[in-house]
This record gives sequence, C-alpha cells and structure tokens, in this order.
Amino acid sequence: MSETNGLIEKQKRVEELKEQVDEEKKNPSQILMELARSYIKEIFHDQFKKNYVVVEKDDGTKELIPLTKRGYFNSWLGEKYEEKYGDIVSISTISNVINIFVSKAANGIERYLFNRVCWNGDDICIDMSNECRKMVKISRHGWEIVAQSQILFRKEKHQRAMKIIKLDGGGDFNLIDPYIHARPSDKMLIKTWYLTGLIPDIDHALLSLYGEHGSAKSFILELGKKLIDPSITETLSLPKDLKELVQLCDHHWLVNLDNMSHISQEISDFLCKTITGLGASTRKLYSDDEDVIRSYRRSIGINGINNVVYKPDLLDRSIVIELPPFGDKEIKLKVELWKEFERDYNAIMNGAFDILAKAMKIKGKIAIGNIRMTDFARWGEAISQAMGNEPNKFLELYRKNIEKQELLGIEDSPIGPALLKLMETQPVWEGTTTRLFVELKPAYDAIVGGTQKSFPPDTIRLSNQLNKIKPNLRRLGIKVEKRESFGGTLKITNERCEKKAEAVCETRKVFPVFGVGEEERKKKIDWDNRKEGLKAGAIEAKKGEEK
Repeated sequence: MSETNGLIEKQKRVEELKEQVDEEKKNPSQILMELARSYIKEIFHDQFKKNYVVVEKDDGTKELIPLTKRGYFNSWLGEKYEEKYGDIVSISTISNVINIFVSKAANGIERYLFNRVCWNGDDICIDMSNECRKMVKISRHGWEIVAQSQILFRKEKHQRAMKIIKLDGGGDFNLIDPYIHARPSDKMLIKTWYLTGLIPDIDHALLSLYGEHGSAKSFILELGKKLIDPSITETLSLPKDLKELVQLCDHHWLVNLDNMSHISQEISDFLCKTITGLGASTRKLYSDDEDVIRSYRRSIGINGINNVVYKPDLLDRSIVIELPPFGDKEIKLKVELWKEFERDYNAIMNGAFDILAKAMKIKGKIAIGNIRMTDFARWGEAISQAMGNEPNKFLELYRKNIEKQELLGIEDSPIGPALLKLMETQPVWEGTTTRLFVELKPAYDAIVGGTQKSFPPDTIRLSNQLNKIKPNLRRLGIKVEKRESFGGTLKITNERCEKKAEAVCETRKVFPVFGVGEEERKKKIDWDNRKEGLKAGAIEAKKGEEK
C-alpha cells in the first residue's frame, strides 16, 4: 500500500515538474493570456461597437469591464499577474494581450447594454448598481428585487447603488411631499416627472425650474437624482465644450444641469435630440479619424434664477415651473433634510415601484387626444391616476403648463409681443407682408422701447420670424395663413377673439379693425367703453327678467 502511495506521489511530482518546465518555456504574453482566460466568462461588443469582458471575481460575483487601450482592465490584469507570480508584467505585454481580446470582442457576439433602466419583455428593469448585480423588476402584477440572469446594464464610475429593501407592508410615495417646495399643482407635475424618469424608451419632458435665490431649485433636482439615478455627482455644470456634454449625457441616465443662465441655439438643439433619442458622433481623440457613435434618450432637469428655456423646439419638450420663495417660513438646513430623506427613502421607493406597477395596467386605457410628447403624456396620466388623482388631472395641468410655454416662446420672438398686441381685439387681420411690417413696427416700439431684440429690418426676415412662432401662435388660437391664390397675402385669425365676438354680438361686422396709431388708439378706447356699456345693459336686462 505504501509503495502504491509512493508511486502516486512520484507521478504527481513528475507532472508538476513538467508543468513547471512548460511554464518556463512560455513567454510572458502566453502566461498572461492564460491567466486572463481563467477569469473571463464572457467577451462581446455592445450596440455601439464598444468592447467588453465579463470577469468572475474571487468572491464569485461577476463584473463588466470595458476593453480599452488604457482602461481599468489593464491595471486589473497586471494586479492579478503580480498576485499569482509575484512579478511585474510589462505594459507592452499587457497591451499585446488586450489587443487580442479587443479583436475577439469586436468580431464576437453583440449584446445590448443599457444605462440604469430598460425593458426586458413587458417588464421594466432598473439597475440597482450594486456589487451583487441586483435589479428591480416591475410588471403589471407588482415588483421584486432579482439577480440579473445576464448582464443588461453597464456600470459607470459615478453611479451609486440603490439601497432598497422590499417592505412587507408596501411604501408611500407621498412621503416625498414635504421635500418638494412648490405650489400644489406644480408639485404634482414634479412628482409625476420623477416617476416617468424610470420609464425606458420614451421621450421624457425636460424639467426647467427657476426662481429667486434660495427657492430650493437645486435640491428638487438632486432629490430626483437620488430617486432615479443615484450618483456621486447629483448636479452638473454645463460644459463649455459640446463634446463634454455629449459624454456626460452618455454616462448619466438623469442629467441635471445646475445654475443655468443661458442656453445657446447649439445646446438647445442638442438637448432636443437627447430628449427624442437622436444620435451624436464624436471623435475618440483629436488625432483619431475614428468616430464614437452615441444614441440615447435621457431625462433632463435644469434650473436657474431666470427661465432659460425660450427656443420653441425645446419649449415644445419642456415643463417650465417657477418655484415660490420661502417667505417667512423657517428653512431647514440641507444636511437635516437629507438625514430625514434617508429615513424615508426606502418607503418612498417602495411606494414609487407600487405606483409604476399600477400605471402599467392603466396606461393602455388612457386617451390623451392631440398633445405633444405623446408617450410622456400618456405615462404621466397613467402614473397620476395610479397615485390616486382623478382622471385627466395630470393632462389638465400639463396642458396649462404648455399654454404658459407658448407665451414664453412668443415673448422671446422680436415680433411676438407686437403681434399679440395687434391681434388683441380683432378676430381677423388680412394684408401683405409689407402692410404687416408697417403696422407691427409702431407696436414693437411702444412695447419694448428699443431695449429688446431688434425688429426685423425687412419683410423677408419678418416672414422668417413669423414662421418660427407659427406653431406657438396656432396653439394659442392665432392661425397664420399665406394665401397663394390671393397673391401671397397673409390672413391672421384670432379664434379666441372670434368666439368672444360671436358670444357678445350677432355678427362679427360690428367689430372694427384697429391699427396702432394715436387715432386708432382713441377708437379702441371708445370701442372698449361701448363694450362695457353693452355688458352693463345686458346685466340690467337679465336682472329685470329675473324679477
């Protein structure tokens, strides 16, 4: 028996020596390659041709690592080599091995990776971004915390984990109310905006908050970040370089831009594209000809002392809210508020997921009519009803907010305020662009006194400005038509004024068309007095009938 054991030991020793000899024959690249393969469980590229490996760590958990020339995987591989062999491997050896894996990933399978949220079949999946690679899965039947059966989400350096425990008794999303300093109707819009931020693959309305210093603008955005996309950087400053902004939006699911004082046309156009999911292309390095293609939809929040969203295209995709001052109310320290929020956080998140599960059942029954940002509006209404609000409450508030925005867009135009003044009392205006130019200029001078944007210097640029605000005017009931059959003359119809006219008078003909000169101003005053007299007479007549 002892002889047999001795033979077995000898055989083992021979095999070990053979392995040692074989190991010594291998060059460092081969050794490092075998070491890397012992850890790598998957290798692939994503939908944007970015290469990744999935490695199994010593504790059995899996980690997704990007494959780049000077990335984390390089230092990780060097560290593993030093742990096993007690030696340092050269940078060139690591680069040679990385290049082989990059080639394998580029020519291998493609897998979609998501940032924080995604659909998986009919379920919403939310990355908890923790070491165990857990996620929240929400369906029409409820929600649960589960392990990712396969890698769905990429990990960004700034991300923090969602520390959520499912409560047996459920949660209460309304616990968030004391932390939102806003008017009741605006508070409802903000709460709904928070939860729509967890819906993947829709156009999310931009939330623009403005108000005087100390009105908790930044705090409300930071609150949304903690709920939707926890991060080391809860608010960001607008970068000077558009390429940096493209990268920020790629890395964050919710992008909060703090203390904005101005939005250029270029930034406004980019934010529109980011909301609707259009692509952006940037260079890897200034010396490269290789483009990095990014395509994504993001949820965006911004704030500032004054409202900075005026460009019509961005206004069309925004909810704009003015926050009230605190007044004489005692203001709690931010540190105290965050401590209280941490205490309520788990119950708030449990309540949020309960609401989303209910909203998934309700959404298919929602009829929203003709409204912009259709998917956002439908989900917003479903979430509002799931919160317990009466049907169409969200849509009503959202439409009112849109109407305010139309005025903002028109007021930002050089001709907008003057055109509103011109159409204030008349149902219809007809004439050439030249005539409109002549009639608008005095109104413009009277309103702005030459201190605002310059009036268009000619009829061509007047037409261009008019075309820009046509959609805003139309949604306010002012329709601008160019009638080619009448020599290209313009017809501007004020539908609201027209309806008022029909309600007061039997025929529209009694409404005179006023200009903007001194004589016309006197006529208008006289007409206003006559209208008041008609109203007074109508009231007295009604009283007589009642008696």
